[in-house]
Amino acid sequence: TANSLGPVEYDGNPKTVELMIQDLERFYNEGDTRPWQHGGGLWGAPTDKVYYISPLDAPVECHCEYCKPLMDWEGPRLGIASRVVGEFVAKMGREIEKRWPGKMVAFLPYSNYTLPPEGVEFPDNVVASICLMRGAANAKEPAIAAEHDAMIAGWLKLTKNRPVRLWEY
Repeated sequence: TANSLGPVEYDGNPKTVELMIQDLERFYNEGDTRPWQHGGGLWGAPTDKVYYISPLDAPVECHCEYCKPLMDWEGPRLGIASRVVGEFVAKMGREIEKRWPGKMVAFLPYSNYTLPPEGVEFPDNVVASICLMRGAANAKEPAIAAEHDAMIAGWLKLTKNRPVRLWEY
């Protein structure tokens, strides 16, 4: 399974969603782009239709009291942080749906949160663009092709059969 954890009463630090929603409110109300400025330009800034969730190009690891119970250190490498990141994306999606109906949340599952998280329910405004971590050339191998097919099927189910976009190296 993508996450072998049982039910937990934590779902990540609630302050994170609160602060990011405040950034979005300032963006949509005042045009404040500061949270998305990196290296002299804008990176992943919201648009009038889409808010992007793509953590930095590194594995997600958190040991705080809120996230630690959601990290699956015993599970598959591509799913260690799937639940903690998935819960965050679901919360952001619900808040964005309430405040800005019609805006989509484009989530980029990658690294140790590539596998679809179990026990998470995404709202209707979340779409996934998954990174097939092993690359296209390796998909000729039956085991890799089956892994990719399972990931795609899992994300289709989680996003209620909305198109799942693929990207890879």
